[in-house]
Amino acid sequence: MSLVRGRHCRYSVLLPLEGDRNTLGQAIQAWQNQQGQSPLEVELILVTADVKAAVQARQRWPTVHILQESNANLSRLYDLAARAATGDVLIFTEAHCLPATDFLHRLQTVWEDLPCAGITAHIRPVCPNRLAEMDARLWEEGWCKLVCTPGEWRRFNVQGTALRRDIYLQLGGLPYQYDRFAEMLFAAQLRDAGYTIAYSSKLIMQHIFRGNLRDYISDIFAYVGGENRYRREIGQADQPGHSYVFPLPRDAHKEALLRELVQTLLRDLVGRGLWQRDGITLRLLRYAWLLWWNHGYRLLFRYRWQGRGAVVRCHLWRWLSRSRLEAAYRELWPSWSRFLRLADLLRDPPVPAEMPPECRFPAAAWPEELQCGLYAQERAEGQAFCWTGPLAVFRLPPSECPRKIELELLASAAPPHLEGIRVWYNGRRLPWKAIHYQRPRLSLFVPPVSASPCLILGCLPLQPWRYGVADSRELGLPVVTVSLQRENPAITLGHLARAA
Repeated sequence: MSLVRGRHCRYSVLLPLEGDRNTLGQAIQAWQNQQGQSPLEVELILVTADVKAAVQARQRWPTVHILQESNANLSRLYDLAARAATGDVLIFTEAHCLPATDFLHRLQTVWEDLPCAGITAHIRPVCPNRLAEMDARLWEEGWCKLVCTPGEWRRFNVQGTALRRDIYLQLGGLPYQYDRFAEMLFAAQLRDAGYTIAYSSKLIMQHIFRGNLRDYISDIFAYVGGENRYRREIGQADQPGHSYVFPLPRDAHKEALLRELVQTLLRDLVGRGLWQRDGITLRLLRYAWLLWWNHGYRLLFRYRWQGRGAVVRCHLWRWLSRSRLEAAYRELWPSWSRFLRLADLLRDPPVPAEMPPECRFPAAAWPEELQCGLYAQERAEGQAFCWTGPLAVFRLPPSECPRKIELELLASAAPPHLEGIRVWYNGRRLPWKAIHYQRPRLSLFVPPVSASPCLILGCLPLQPWRYGVADSRELGLPVVTVSLQRENPAITLGHLARAA
């Protein structure tokens, strides 16, 4: 098939060289030898991120248009090829997908009967080994049932989808910065714009499934990593209505808070506590370490080793037990997706984007994902309050000016011993002059911070069981409300701690 650039054609086949499973030559030949199509009606665009692969492809197929962009992910390669295409119809496919010899002829016939923006083909699995069989089985259980559902919008995929080029450009193309999650986002854009992708069992595409674990885990990282970036930048609003991440436990988000808690106390102990013999900080560090281990660190450790263990079991049972191989293979995506999601929460913890710099919250109403170390709400003398543990962490919104953080404590409770209280803000301990107590309010004067800081409250705990009370908790401060107030820098200058 000879391609003359600049000439308008009917179909543009977008074919990345990535994902070649020794079938690239067969795929190119299958597209070049389509029945009933003139060579000038079809253009084949090869695209790759590998310079060496591009050079070899140009030597092997000198008449085919080949694009190359270094360090581009798969979605970026598709977008690059789509914008360089001249055809009215874009056909998204892969190097390990082989079309039937009459694919384009049937596509033209089907499109006349289905008024839609695009059509996705029927995938016929080809499995070279047992791992590929497991991959195909999961595909059939999920994707095949999904595309056959009437009204389903998630049919866009890069294995075999034909789409009008004008619609692709109108919607801005694949949001490739989100890697493989871009496919689901683009499907949501089609849905929101009122366009539909039809499914036809008459369009046959042979798909050679993954026969090794490296490709499978690499795809998990591409899908989940892209989704993590999307939700980090856009927020938790579920615009696409689909997730590749298996749900985490309810308190998994506290891992980021606990990690910052341990790091802050360690820095303070090394920089100040060792030479000042600060035994209180040392005791609080022990509580922090136990909190971190019990809540988050152990969870991250578990997901990582679940994923690695599933890989080992897949290799072990590959030739011995089909049922055990399937069980191990099914565990790969849940364990690795949870690990990646939790690791992403550690790198970029959620921030209180909708919380104003000045606000007042009951302690029990503080957003769950932005606090750690509070017990359940209780009532005493008509007041609702929450006990903190020996340590409590609050994620606060950024502030461009100094502010006062005011903790209203339970009026009927005994006043706290300030000597046993430690407060850290944005990674630094507040000096005593920045902490004021006037019953029942504990006021903290803090400097402006551009990022979202953590407020850490630490105190030597009250242990009720030592006094014959049937309560095994270790109690810190009885907090009724938490309020944030802006302060005049000239007034509070003497109270402010040195902080980043």
